[in-house]
Amino acid sequence: MSRFSRKPCLIAALLALGLLFSAAPLSADSADDFGRMLSIDSCKTRVGLAKVVLEVSNLRVMADRIEGAYRIKVPLFPFKNDHGRLRLDLPGSLDDVIRQQTPITGSGLSFEDGPMSRILAKIQPGGRLELQIETDDRKLVFQTDYRLN
Repeated sequence: MSRFSRKPCLIAALLALGLLFSAAPLSADSADDFGRMLSIDSCKTRVGLAKVVLEVSNLRVMADRIEGAYRIKVPLFPFKNDHGRLRLDLPGSLDDVIRQQTPITGSGLSFEDGPMSRILAKIQPGGRLELQIETDDRKLVFQTDYRLN
């Protein structure tokens, strides 16, 4: 067999392995969520005198979770700025979570100093969202708006 005729066989084998070892199939509830985006407006809160600004990338809704990136800016104390990844675990479909106003939990991983933060999100119908980010020394509460795409 020549080198060129083995290439299609290799590609077919790799595709078959990819299908075999891919993630578990989506449940009926979460299949409609796959590929949706959750857009969160920039928001701010205060810690003492310092304003804390939270910016979140468009969050990707997966089968059992919501994932994306965040950036925290503290203009008064720039050495406190942070950025990283966040993940929120979905207990069911996103539409059910919103309709039933089920709080969802997750974590944030800082790229600056490494510790995980605990996150609690309350997604309300009508486009309102509350994000609570809890670190070892404080809890930040952000109120903002969201959109589903």
